[in-house]
Amino acid sequence: MLNANTYVTDEEGIGGTIRNRWEDFYVE
Repeated sequence: MLNANTYVTDEEGIGGTIRNRWEDFYVE
């Protein structure tokens, strides 16, 4: 989950948020 948060910060914008969700699913 921490990794996902970092990704969001790296990519600002809605796209970044969506990617974070996808990454979270993969991580889990």
